[in-house]
Amino acid sequence: MVARQQRSVTTLSKASGQRSKTWLRFRRHRLAVVALVVFGIITLAVLVGPLLSPYDPERIDFSSKAEGPSLKHPMGTDDLGRDQLVRVLVGGRLTLAVALATVAVALLLGTVIGATAGYGGGWLDNTLMRLVDVFYLLPGLFVLVLVVTMLGATFWTLVLTLALLRWMSTARLVRSSFLTLKTLEFVEAARVLGASPFRIVVKHVLPNALGPMIVATTLGMA
Repeated sequence: MVARQQRSVTTLSKASGQRSKTWLRFRRHRLAVVALVVFGIITLAVLVGPLLSPYDPERIDFSSKAEGPSLKHPMGTDDLGRDQLVRVLVGGRLTLAVALATVAVALLLGTVIGATAGYGGGWLDNTLMRLVDVFYLLPGLFVLVLVVTMLGATFWTLVLTLALLRWMSTARLVRSSFLTLKTLEFVEAARVLGASPFRIVVKHVLPNALGPMIVATTLGMA
């Protein structure tokens, strides 16, 4: 029994090492690192840029209307004389906020449903996957317009509606990963050591399913 538990601990250590290798491979992928840096710069620009700009995004100045790009206005001005660059940066805040919030809610919902379906299996898996199929059939644009018309175009109305229309791909990716991962040795080792199903899912299986989740998050942000 002791020897079996020692093998189980060794197997779990290998799983942890696999996660470290995944992060190392990401750091060695130059294009991925560059993309992360560019996204960080864009995020920093929309957060800090409007605070540093001397222009009010809503200030009307007819003396400067419809100007082309210049040192004073790098992206020119609109028909009301408002600086285009600062307006793009301010608009970028809302764009990123909606994207991040939508992806976060969709990722949470998709992960919970996908993990439950993949680890539970059987009738639970079939039921949840039929629910996914039903949501795939919903006409997204029509539903969004209908909800916004009824409830108004508030931030959380947009976020929750978009998230409810976009969690299905994440659920399928997570389910597929769980179906494979739950049969591997380190999961069996965790069971032998007496870990609960919840601990196995959260501590051992979910971290090893981060790859598909990151892909889904990246595509969802776009």
